[in-house]
Amino acid sequence: MSLRFVIIGGGPAGTQAATSAARLGADVTLIERDIVGGAAHLWDCVPSKAMIATGGRLDAIEESMGMGLEVAGARVDLERVRERIQGITTRLERHNRTLLESQGVNLVRGTGRLVDDHTVVAETEDGPLTFGADAIMVSTGSRPRIPDWVEPDGTVVLTTRDAYPPKVLPEHVVVIGSGVTGVEFVHMFSSFGCKVTLIVSRQQVLPAKDPEVAAVLEDDFLARGVRLYKGARAVGLERTDAGVVVRCDDGRSAEGSHCLLAIGSIPNTDGIGLQDAGVAMDGPWVKDLDHHLRTNVGHIYVAGD
Repeated sequence: MSLRFVIIGGGPAGTQAATSAARLGADVTLIERDIVGGAAHLWDCVPSKAMIATGGRLDAIEESMGMGLEVAGARVDLERVRERIQGITTRLERHNRTLLESQGVNLVRGTGRLVDDHTVVAETEDGPLTFGADAIMVSTGSRPRIPDWVEPDGTVVLTTRDAYPPKVLPEHVVVIGSGVTGVEFVHMFSSFGCKVTLIVSRQQVLPAKDPEVAAVLEDDFLARGVRLYKGARAVGLERTDAGVVVRCDDGRSAEGSHCLLAIGSIPNTDGIGLQDAGVAMDGPWVKDLDHHLRTNVGHIYVAGD
């Protein structure tokens, strides 16, 4: 009898585990509620790189004036950008599904939950489905972290996933968070011609990176007209007729038409039954992983974000 392997979450980790296990002869079920290929991959990474490429073309057009070329009327068409991103993600998800189905993987659209350490239930549109499992992998990824002092609306106050692309191009966006994702958005929106203010809680952008690299990036931002609020932690947000005012802990405020939250992510582990299966947890994080990504329950694994 083949080993019954149930995977909750169809991102890069889950799909790779599924295809590898299927090739080795396992009976694989993959449960995914959103998009096969992963939300972080197809709803974050792919759209961001597509938008950066668009911004790069705009930069190249501006720089072409120094080569003796005159180009007039170049602008961003958000609807066409959105269509391009949708086309890319649709092709990639179709490829992922086709590959997995060709290998005999049972794809289930729904939300997976561990009932105990050998049983997984998928809540689907047609009702719950129950699967027995000899091995289980949880690869449910993460979602944008939202501080308790603000509530995104997807229109003016945005999480990163609301901004690939946004509904309208901001006149002036206040970006909160100066890690990799935050500076990526600063570069992107400034390339699109938006005014940008970046709230930097530390004394440099990319606080985990080399200071010399950060200094070069800061110089580029300043040359683009980006305002840097260094050493300022955002602690509040007020909505105004003109947009938003972000309050910082040092008394400064930043006004803009939009605000973008880029302050990290938290794991999607709530409500999936890891504790019910005996997995040791530390809040939303899994404890005591070994180098094979096994939890303290030897046949339950976690991977990905």
